[in-house]
Amino acid sequence: MLTYVQGYDEGGFSASVTLSSFKQDYNLIKANWKHDPTGLANRTANITSFGVLGAAFGALIAFFCNDKLGRLWSFRCSILVWASGLLMQVFSSGIFGFLLFSRIWSGLGAGALTVVSPLFLSEIAPAKTRGMTVSIYMVMLLSFLSLGMCSNGVFLYCPELTNIYP
Repeated sequence: MLTYVQGYDEGGFSASVTLSSFKQDYNLIKANWKHDPTGLANRTANITSFGVLGAAFGALIAFFCNDKLGRLWSFRCSILVWASGLLMQVFSSGIFGFLLFSRIWSGLGAGALTVVSPLFLSEIAPAKTRGMTVSIYMVMLLSFLSLGMCSNGVFLYCPELTNIYP
């Protein structure tokens, strides 16, 4: 279940920056950046990549949390950080700095989950199926990454789907 956290976030969030309402909220409109096209590219890149930045640090922090808190509490804390980051993203509504912070925050939780989940699975799975269980986790993670990329393509090539809510 938790394989979609990192996979879909990385694969799917980059489609958000192409939505017209998102562009208006976060000033990603090309006409507003004629004097500084590099600034627009940097702003867009920051929005999409700060989740991965948080995930890198979250994965590093998870190693220490696993030893100090245990797998179950690390798992619970990672879920809490990730979910609260998603809620902050939903309610950031045009506040650029808050969006960047929430992307890093949810990335911390998502990155930690990519470390905690396989470790947790390897502890609770029977020895006979342990390798297969963890392998299935990784296959599902990459499947959801692909699904996120495919949904990104749908939004790019079917613009009428992006205007569902006027």
